[in-house]
Amino acid sequence: MRKISLRNVLFSIFAGFTAFFINSCMEPPNFNDFLNDEDVQDKLERDRVNLTSVSDAGLIIGDKRISGLNPNKYYMIKTEKEELKETEEEIEKKTIKEFGFISKDGRIVTKLEDIGKTTVITHLSNGKISGTPVVYTAYTVNSATPMTAQLYYYENLNDDKEIKEDTPKKPFPANHTISASEEGKFHFLDLGSLIKEDHKYEIFIPDPNPNDEVSPVSFLTKNILRMSRTYLSLDYLFVERNNDGDITNFRILTVNLQGKTQEDGTIIQFSITYSGSIDNQLEITSDNDNNEYTQDTNTTITFQIENHDAYSYISWYTDVDGPTTTIGTDSFTMNFKNNWPDYQIIGTYIIYVIAKHSVSGEFYEAVITITVKAE
Repeated sequence: MRKISLRNVLFSIFAGFTAFFINSCMEPPNFNDFLNDEDVQDKLERDRVNLTSVSDAGLIIGDKRISGLNPNKYYMIKTEKEELKETEEEIEKKTIKEFGFISKDGRIVTKLEDIGKTTVITHLSNGKISGTPVVYTAYTVNSATPMTAQLYYYENLNDDKEIKEDTPKKPFPANHTISASEEGKFHFLDLGSLIKEDHKYEIFIPDPNPNDEVSPVSFLTKNILRMSRTYLSLDYLFVERNNDGDITNFRILTVNLQGKTQEDGTIIQFSITYSGSIDNQLEITSDNDNNEYTQDTNTTITFQIENHDAYSYISWYTDVDGPTTTIGTDSFTMNFKNNWPDYQIIGTYIIYVIAKHSVSGEFYEAVITITVKAE
């Protein structure tokens, strides 16, 4: 007969009693209670993106990413960061709000012209970042919504100066399809029903075929949009911002043309004016004598300060880019091809030049005025 260890018998009895006690006295955890547990909630906030309820339906949140975007749509994103810092007296709260767009590689971009179509947003912050202060991040992701207001358009005009109070205009059709303009003519869209005086607006046309040498160009003068005639089907993105810079509307209008397309034929003309003392003034020349630049040729203008040796400091600014563009160089190149979305709108653009004279120490200025018109 095999000998049985007393120690093993006692261990088996104890294990069986423990299992019976657990099975009979303890209920399995409820799933909702598990999700509402503080430790579980804290981990979920830290390890995945926090997406607000007013975002588009069907989006999927994950670790520093949002997927499930419609590849046929354009998206904007609002980021809200709430910083909480506990002091001896109270909890200090600071909220930071930012707006952007989603590029074709899934990143957040600030310029509308960098927007693209994608299925995923990457490089995001998750819901909670521990530390001092604790930062909570929430995202709102929305696609561009179709224009719903009744719009009107003028057809077959040379330019917007022909538009008068009695100029006939047509309702823009619900199917977004209109006849292509006549040879050398343009259609103009009236956005008066959408534009508010105290808001700012951005118009951009994503290039449907970047491989083409021709790209769509549109012009906005007040509330009149000169429409492109380059493609049979084209999307117009329309962004409205209030005085705080918040995006209040993000819309899309798809325009379909029936008939023969044309190039948009943009001609850029510029003139140079000066300010400051007559003595020691900046002598600026350009690399183009006829002062005309078309969309597809001569897409850069290089301005040169001929008497640059007399100055110890030279700085260039543009009214589009804002801060200093180039410091310490005697020339500046305006690249209209790469910066085309900034210069699509008919109007006047300014380049400022400031230079410090090496002998007198005085500063002298020059202003280059670029006048944009379409022909």
